[in-house]
Amino acid sequence: MGILDAAGVDVNDVPEDPFGFGKDYWPVEIVDVKPADISKSGKQYGTMIKWRCLDARFAYMESLGYGQWTQLPAPPAEANHLGWDKDSAEGKKVIFNFIALLKAFGIPADQWGKFDTPHFKGQKCLAKIFVKQSDEGFWEFRVVAHKEMPKEGSASGLEEFTKGLSTPAAQTGALSAMERAMQEEAERAKAKALQAEVDEV
Repeated sequence: MGILDAAGVDVNDVPEDPFGFGKDYWPVEIVDVKPADISKSGKQYGTMIKWRCLDARFAYMESLGYGQWTQLPAPPAEANHLGWDKDSAEGKKVIFNFIALLKAFGIPADQWGKFDTPHFKGQKCLAKIFVKQSDEGFWEFRVVAHKEMPKEGSASGLEEFTKGLSTPAAQTGALSAMERAMQEEAERAKAKALQAEVDEV
C-alpha cells in the first residue's frame, strides 16, 4: 500500500488546484488598487488590482496574491506615448473589457465616464478564480469572467448568477454545522458530475 492509498486519497479526485476553486463562480471584492500608470514593459496603461474571495471558507486568505494587472483606456498623454488608439481593434478590446468590469460591479451607465482608479477599491462581483504555480513556486491567482452579484434578497437572482457557486458565506450563515457539511457534500457531488460532463465534451 502506497502513501495515497494509506491516506485514503482517490487519485481521480485530485483537484486542479489545491484551493478548490474549480470552475465555479465566486463572490470577490477588490481590497487594494494601485494608481493607474504605464506598465513595466512600457507597452500598456493600467493598474494592479488585488482581489479577495468573500466565501467564508477562504476567510484565512487576506487576498488572492500580490495583484492582477488590468489594462485600462489611456488618457491622451499616455495614449500618445504608447501609440494607443481608442478606435483601433486593440483599443476597442480594452474599452469593452473595462465596461464589462463596470457592468459586473453594477455601475449605472450614466456613471461609467466618472469611474476612476480609486473607485475600484471595495467593488464586488462574481468571478471565476484560476490558479497556477509560477516558475518560482508561488501560487498565482487570475480573477476573470466577471458577473454582477445577485440582487440582495433575490433567490432567483442568486440562482441565475451563481450556477455552480460553492456555498457562499451568505448562504451558510443560518445553517448548523451538520447542515453546512451536508450542503457542501451535495454541492461537491454536483460539481463533480458537472465536471464529468465538461470533460466528456
